[in-house]
Amino acid sequence: MGRLGRFSERGWVLLSLGAYVGLGQFAKAFPYDLSMLPVLLVHLGVMGTYAGRFFRLRPAREPGATKWLFFLENTGFVAGMLATVLGLFWFGDRWLLAAPVAMTGVCWLTVPAGPTA
Repeated sequence: MGRLGRFSERGWVLLSLGAYVGLGQFAKAFPYDLSMLPVLLVHLGVMGTYAGRFFRLRPAREPGATKWLFFLENTGFVAGMLATVLGLFWFGDRWLLAAPVAMTGVCWLTVPAGPTA
């Protein structure tokens, strides 16, 4: 089950990135078209599902890890807001794809080796 669990989490990481890219493509192709809202909401749901899975499974692997996970999440949120402003200023729209791809790499590399519950 460990190998399947690792593949499963990495699969969710890739699916989440694909949903983000798909969301961007649909939003560019159909700007202000409310008929596409259900498609956009499905993409958002897929991205949120991985986030929920991440917060449910990562702390369960180590006792006391929950406080550090939320500390890093809060710190990462503030750092991400700052990085977004600076990245958009220096790199423009390219940053909106480069940053999520980089964070997908971080999630991919930090998938724990143990079995997934």
